[in-house]
Amino acid sequence: MKQAIRSAIQLATDLPSLFRASGVYPLADIRNAVAAAEAPRRDGFIFLKP
Repeated sequence: MKQAIRSAIQLATDLPSLFRASGVYPLADIRNAVAAAEAPRRDGFIFLKP
């Protein structure tokens, strides 16, 4: 499982164009990430980075 998570993070880091991102937030900013995910006009994924 840990390897799958590492692979997903690496893929998103190396090829960000594969994912339509509305925002990228550090884990310490979880409140703003959740607020962004709940936004009614969000047009992509919200990513958390370690």
